[in-house]
Amino acid sequence: MDLIGSYRVKKLEFAVFSPDILNLVILFLLDWQGSLLKSQ
Repeated sequence: MDLIGSYRVKKLEFAVFSPDILNLVILFLLDWQGSLLKSQ
């Protein structure tokens, strides 16, 4: 598995095991920012 793939899996596990909504929002923003950088 490539680095991005394993990062996504880790992120999903973190999101599932973390009840903190703020963490989910931060992860979403990081993912959105990452996809913006990739599209440039």
